[in-house]
Amino acid sequence: MPRIHYPGKIALAAPGNSIRDLIEQGTLRFTVGYKLQRVWGFMEALIFAIEGVGASLVVLAVWQEQTVPLAIGVALLAIAVVLLLGHLGQPLKAWRALVNIRHSWVSRGTFLIGGSVALGILQLILGWDGLGSWSWVLKVALVLDGLMILAYPGFVLSTSPAIPFWNSGLMPVLSFVTGAASGLSVWFSASFETSGTDLTILGQALLALYALLAICIFAYVSVQWRGASAAGQSARRLLRQEAALFVIGACGIGLAGAALLAVPVAMGTAAMPIAWLSASAILRILGDLSLRYSFLRVGLYDPIL
Repeated sequence: MPRIHYPGKIALAAPGNSIRDLIEQGTLRFTVGYKLQRVWGFMEALIFAIEGVGASLVVLAVWQEQTVPLAIGVALLAIAVVLLLGHLGQPLKAWRALVNIRHSWVSRGTFLIGGSVALGILQLILGWDGLGSWSWVLKVALVLDGLMILAYPGFVLSTSPAIPFWNSGLMPVLSFVTGAASGLSVWFSASFETSGTDLTILGQALLALYALLAICIFAYVSVQWRGASAAGQSARRLLRQEAALFVIGACGIGLAGAALLAVPVAMGTAAMPIAWLSASAILRILGDLSLRYSFLRVGLYDPIL
């Protein structure tokens, strides 16, 4: 006998409502098998991607003490905060997203991102040595905050036990690596044009990071493919129903395509290395968004009955 899942609420508000009445009225919907989640979608994927690039730029800018990348990173994180709070449904009550820091990764993420924006603005105002011998404190806080933001989307998803495909300890690692790859590609293409840095080394570093990301994606999907119940179904759906988004968009364009564009730079044969790195960064960002969106689209609930 097939298992039956009740995805919606069974509204028994009116006195005297029986299950038969609800069925006749069309209130109760029956779903056999697995149910796709519909709450998280493109907007969440976009916010996560923006956070990853912004946090990476903040960390790298602080490391190299570069003002322009820091300003861009802070601006991207500010945009992410606005999108996040505006997406909560009631913007005027969005401050409540901060009241459950002890138990909610959404609250923690809002606090981390907002804190990074505030610290970044303070750093821009004071300058790199504005606090004298204590300047390192602000820099360390920015770096640690940025590193946490890179992993934050993964923690949000991995703490969703109702969706087994997301509920994995590998999810924060994958989130960190994909955000770092996107941010680093943008930083490489924008920060070193006139610095005299050996761009061959940068291209090789970028290829190494792309290879690490490919390993993380392969490991994650492989583990979930062998998983029981909804996790395995989600992995198969990723490679079948979402093949255009995941295989072509995330893996083909955003990973293989971005890596191929970085190869001439890594080999030292590119006539205009910055142009090649910029094109690689564009494909990487598109792949980042495709990867996050495809993972959200295949989230399946296990049948409860």
